[in-house]
Amino acid sequence: YRIIRESEYVFLGGTNLLYSHVESGMNWLLSRNRFFYAFPKIKNVILLGVGYAKYDGPMSWKSKLFYNKLLSRTHLHSVRDSYTKNKMNDILARDNILNTSCPTTWSLHGYDPNRKKRNIKNCLFMLTDYSKDSACDENMITAILGLYTDKIYFFPQGIADEEYLKSLDVYKKNKARINILERDINVLNNVLLDDINYIGTRLHGGIMCLSRGVDSLIISVDNRAIEIANDINLPTIKRGQESRITEWHDMRIKFKNIELPIDSIRKWTNQWR
Repeated sequence: YRIIRESEYVFLGGTNLLYSHVESGMNWLLSRNRFFYAFPKIKNVILLGVGYAKYDGPMSWKSKLFYNKLLSRTHLHSVRDSYTKNKMNDILARDNILNTSCPTTWSLHGYDPNRKKRNIKNCLFMLTDYSKDSACDENMITAILGLYTDKIYFFPQGIADEEYLKSLDVYKKNKARINILERDINVLNNVLLDDINYIGTRLHGGIMCLSRGVDSLIISVDNRAIEIANDINLPTIKRGQESRITEWHDMRIKFKNIELPIDSIRKWTNQWR
């Protein structure tokens, strides 16, 4: 807290950090004081690519009080999607909230996210340990096993992703075909050097693959991928639409080029010049 208070600028980065009910606990318990929302230990925080944790109801008065005390009044804030911008504008009643999309996407402006090579035989997939749906996830893996004839890799982005994969019947029946990678970013980077596709429920795994030029299909499991896709044309399908994986593989789904809110990104970054 001392270091933060002595800092000239305090940036808060992350995706799911904004809630309508901060008093319920989650990630904002800045002290053990039950009235922490009225007396936050840090102030003048500047948002960078932060978003709403979920589709939520009206903001509680405690949350409004908390965010008004916590967030800087003199700097522009960067949020990741239009839904978050609208929620925060209503809370703060200020004109300093910018939808910049997620900073991890900032290199993708103008990128064509459609499949470009037909004869790819290798696939990388990912699962999400905190958002399990065994029926949908097994359908996804089954589709991958049927479409890709060579190497099939699984990267455990989350700490419990591998454990979740191993609990699925489809893995138990096909584990000889699925190569589980070490949970190491360098291992993942090496795999992405091959001719490979990405299919999975991990949003930032998919964004990373897109940034490496890998044809990628992200399956949305929460509002992050849904809202970012609505804003910038990220290549996503909704969970429960696993039958569309084959359509994407056969190039029968067309996505628009990724279009980032360049003016808002420039406004946010230019305030540091």
